Amino acid sequence: MKKEKNFLDYFFLLRPTIQVALWTFYFIGVYLAFRDEKSLKFLNIDFNLKVYYILFAYSLLMGGVYILNQITDIETDKINKKLFLLPEKIISLKESYILVVLCIISGFLMVLLNFKVQKIIVILFIVSFILGYLYSSKPFHFKGKPFLDLLSNVIGYSIVAPIIGYLSIRDSLPDFKIFLPYIFSMAAIFINTTILDYNGDKKIGLKTTGVFLGIKLSLFLSTLFISLGLLFALFNRDNLAIYTTGYSLIFFFLSFLFKKENYVMWSVKYTSPFVTLVVGLFFLPFLIICFLTLILSIIYYKKRFKYTIV
Repeated sequence: MKKEKNFLDYFFLLRPTIQVALWTFYFIGVYLAFRDEKSLKFLNIDFNLKVYYILFAYSLLMGGVYILNQITDIETDKINKKLFLLPEKIISLKESYILVVLCIISGFLMVLLNFKVQKIIVILFIVSFILGYLYSSKPFHFKGKPFLDLLSNVIGYSIVAPIIGYLSIRDSLPDFKIFLPYIFSMAAIFINTTILDYNGDKKIGLKTTGVFLGIKLSLFLSTLFISLGLLFALFNRDNLAIYTTGYSLIFFFLSFLFKKENYVMWSVKYTSPFVTLVVGLFFLPFLIICFLTLILSIIYYKKRFKYTIV
């Protein structure tokens, strides 16, 4: 029997659980900006209105992109038994497309009409939208093309998002090398997420990086990337990156060594939240937002679909 939709269904169609990863990389940029200014504070409770205003606009934009991604992934999500809202037709395709348009327009308007937001951020919003469109929509569908799926995620999450966060604090662009630890970390995590979806993606002919390389080579590459992330973190003397990549390397090494699904799952499930936690210790309002999102998500998926997300 088809479930009746409610307000929370529309909220979770925006993928708040994935938004947490986006927010984390955004706040990595904020962290790096404060670090460059030598004004970084541990357990900072300040609520910088511009930082959170841009974050909200960016979340709306990417929420629209995430809905678009779900529309193109309905069949895969049925096989992988996740993201139930569209596969179970709780929310219609028509409603989904309307929400895509509303979210994307609202996100753009928020940064276009605010004179305090630098124009380069508007350009970065455009880049994010284009990447999201190319990733999700046919005939491009980078999601189903090896290495293009990896590249678009790396650019979107570990380059564009942190730069937007950086510019929410400073007016000048940063030195690119400060992002290298996070670029390699993101690449490692993304490869292992494609391994977790390996069977479903292969069944419907979706040739992701994980499907193309195979499990063994993918695990080798992801472990190499997280190792490079740690090396660049040490080179940059970036304590945040040193702690997070050093911790993550343990789980990636185990997944490479034993090549079992539960270890691969650990390399994603227990590393990304750790990064969010460490970043959040510098920005407590951000940590509170993430914590509330997690609690609400656990309750929602358990009550709504009898599905455990942690």
